[in-house]
Amino acid sequence: MLYSNYLDFELMLSQQFVILGIAITVSVFAGILIGTSMNQDAQTLDNPYAYDADTVYEKLQKNEIYVIDIRNESEYSKGHIPGSSIDYLYGDTLDKRISTIQKKLPDFTSDKKLVLVDNDGVHAKYIAKSMSDEGIETYFLKSGLSSWDKELATTTSDKIINSEKLTSLISQNEDIYLLDVREPAELEVTKIESSVNIPLSEIFEINGMDNIPTDKPVIVICGSGNRATIATYALAQNEIDFQVLKGGIKAWDVYSETSELDRIFEKMDDIHAQHQSQMSQMWQSMDDVKQQEFLEKLTAKITKMENMDISEHFLKSNHGMNNETGHDKMMGSSDMTMHQGMMQRGEMAMGFDQNKIKHAFIVTTNGGEIRISALDENDIDTIHAIRTHVTEIQHDFSQGDFNKPFFIHDQTVPGTQIMTEKKDLINFSISDIEHGGALILTTNDTDILDAIKQFMAFQSSEHMGH
Repeated sequence: MLYSNYLDFELMLSQQFVILGIAITVSVFAGILIGTSMNQDAQTLDNPYAYDADTVYEKLQKNEIYVIDIRNESEYSKGHIPGSSIDYLYGDTLDKRISTIQKKLPDFTSDKKLVLVDNDGVHAKYIAKSMSDEGIETYFLKSGLSSWDKELATTTSDKIINSEKLTSLISQNEDIYLLDVREPAELEVTKIESSVNIPLSEIFEINGMDNIPTDKPVIVICGSGNRATIATYALAQNEIDFQVLKGGIKAWDVYSETSELDRIFEKMDDIHAQHQSQMSQMWQSMDDVKQQEFLEKLTAKITKMENMDISEHFLKSNHGMNNETGHDKMMGSSDMTMHQGMMQRGEMAMGFDQNKIKHAFIVTTNGGEIRISALDENDIDTIHAIRTHVTEIQHDFSQGDFNKPFFIHDQTVPGTQIMTEKKDLINFSISDIEHGGALILTTNDTDILDAIKQFMAFQSSEHMGH
């Protein structure tokens, strides 16, 4: 009896130890799981809009996201995530994209999310938060492309096409597909012949792109380029070779209505740009004394021409006529007035008071730098405006668009013709500097290096003193 009770007691004790062991094991695993979950939650709270590279890749394969590369076209062409589109999501452009998505695509991110990509994740994170705050659920690639360890795609074709180039393709009967993403009523007012209409909202529907070819370039058209760019988010994911018509149908109509005479003037502007380049080279070859003599003679020449009847000027230039009749009213202006005009246009184009900043245009062995800094280290608004401007011209220049310096200086700027023609051979990068920002141009092309020198020399002389 006692032996039997002892065995029962020993069996009960053994069972309790087993139960205790199981309980401890369960507690340990539960602690690990809870700790892991808490750690993941903490990471989510730290970066609620971040996806790592593996997550982006997985979701892209599952067709769960639209990937948008927000770098410049040159960087995109050299290497981007396969299936990603390209878009300049800064400033007014970002505001337009948000407004259009909210109005035209209210359920845009209900099924698929947006993922933004840049080089390091800094700008992409900021923009993702801005878009998410507006109700468009948007994420970014954590640490940018620097964290991407998978294959990148390249492209040799521009993602933006102007009206002149498109006109040429159409006239040569090139095999292209014209996709107009405006509303049907808009096409009744004006359209490009042979274009196919699929409204933007239908592009993002199931089977919305079934009739869009994947074996030829697709030119995307809208009113100004805004809706067309948004459409490329979906086109890129479906491996469709797209190009957006620059300026949309508005630019197309203007180009189509441009007279032959206007185009002659445009060619004259090109010739003028070439002359400006030659003049810049001559200027750099002069010493200080010759430069002063040159300016005096040039001023006298300009004054003489401003007082000459322009029709007579052309006749005299072409036929050697010597009679000179002039306007009674003087048309010239002082150097000070010209400088003030440039300063005013500079403020309009750049977005900050030119008297509050200083420029530096530096030629380097492999390119050059445009450095802009605020005079007052506590002027936060100006510093922010400078950095925004530097980001904007990085985008513009990489597209071969130098309209801002043309506007500021009221003329074509030396060096820009070569820089436009060979824009894909230039790397445009930006850097925050003390109290401002810098645009850094680098290249290995000798022609471009000469062009950059001309550009920097001209800018230095124009912005001298500020």
